[in-house]
Amino acid sequence: MNVRVYPSQLNGELNIPASKSLAHRLLIAQAFLNPEISLDFELKSEDLQATQSCINAIKNAGLLDCKESGTSLRFMLPIASALLDEFEITGSESLKDRPLEPLIEAMEDNGLEFSSHQLPIKVRGKLKAGKYQVPGNISSQFVSGLLFAKAIAHIPMDIEIIGELESKDYVDMTDGVISGQIKEIEGDWTQAANYVVANSLGAQIQCCGLNENSIQGDRRILEYINKSEIDLSNNPDLAPILSVLALSRKGKTSLNHINRLRFKESNRVKAIIELCEAFGGQTIEYEDRLEIIGNGHFEPCTVNGYNDHRIVMAAAIGASFAQGSVDIIGAEAVNKSYPDFWEDYKTIGGRFTCLD
Repeated sequence: MNVRVYPSQLNGELNIPASKSLAHRLLIAQAFLNPEISLDFELKSEDLQATQSCINAIKNAGLLDCKESGTSLRFMLPIASALLDEFEITGSESLKDRPLEPLIEAMEDNGLEFSSHQLPIKVRGKLKAGKYQVPGNISSQFVSGLLFAKAIAHIPMDIEIIGELESKDYVDMTDGVISGQIKEIEGDWTQAANYVVANSLGAQIQCCGLNENSIQGDRRILEYINKSEIDLSNNPDLAPILSVLALSRKGKTSLNHINRLRFKESNRVKAIIELCEAFGGQTIEYEDRLEIIGNGHFEPCTVNGYNDHRIVMAAAIGASFAQGSVDIIGAEAVNKSYPDFWEDYKTIGGRFTCLD
């Protein structure tokens, strides 16, 4: 689906959807650790549907299909290995490019057999006691997946993180769910960040359902609004909407620790650079830093969504303040995490038409 978005004044009240990161974890905990957890949220997003499908597959010894969900893949690989003697796990073509090898190697070092290091994969053997070494700078989901497996199967695993752990908040969230300290869903700060930035540009959107004391790391969007130097080591998913914020200013904004963005749903660094340049900004790319030079406005343009939900949503927010219409290619990518985005966008006064 391609859409044409028109400049509009965004105002109104929205119920922010349930935190996807927290919902993944609560689904797993309810299925394998604490059946009394109440799952009072809808499985609308494709990623959450993938996790629920994998849970059902584990219980019925079926094929684990993670679709496009990197979280489902990195959680379910060790969880299924803790519960099944053998299984097969697969996913979409795009998921094959997401980093997984360090987790597989840690499990191979402890006796598991893998038919391949790339999806689809057949796995034989069960997780056992031992040392599991994973890097801290690629994906915190490696750690969370192993923590879930350890808790579910009561295995005395020594999980060793090599180097500094990035996105530590997500591991803390996993620990909180496993320990039972976190049992309830709350609004998603990553999704709300789009509206927080919109408000900083002149919108008046009231976001309901958020926990201001949330363990979600992306609540830091409130701190980043007035900063021109931003460390994304713990908040990589905020990069697209922060690039829109950077474009709204005159001058330079630096997004630091961006290397992991190259291995998201898209090469998100490339996608952000194209988005910025389409809107009329300039960028300077370094290995682990992106400098964005904004000119204080958004030019009419066409933005390639790269099948990346966060790029599409960020583009929609920027388009609301553009000097003319903006075409967004692949607008249906929002279904991955926020399928109601376009309906909510319309609710707060966003104007768009479908081009196909």
